[in-house]
Amino acid sequence: MSGQDSQRVPGRRRQVSDELHGRVCRAFGKVLRAARNRSGMSQQTLAEGAGADRSYLSMLERGLQQPTLAMLLRLAKALSTRPELLVTATVERLETGHADRT
Repeated sequence: MSGQDSQRVPGRRRQVSDELHGRVCRAFGKVLRAARNRSGMSQQTLAEGAGADRSYLSMLERGLQQPTLAMLLRLAKALSTRPELLVTATVERLETGHADRT
């Protein structure tokens, strides 16, 4: 590998990583919104239950932010669900190519 090639790899990895991050965020956002809608909660109600700001919850649902593990646990508790169900549903969306579909 030439010096020039080795310089491109980190950038390519970052690009792939950024793309994956975006897909994960969007997939989780769809899962979160669906779970919230199934529970009949408004964004405000879920945000209050999870100790978050409503605008942050909106950003999560739109795939613009990724929750911390602590926030994932608080969201699951507020939704009366297990956090692993939210994660599993997110992975399933990614594996089936539905990360960006409604």
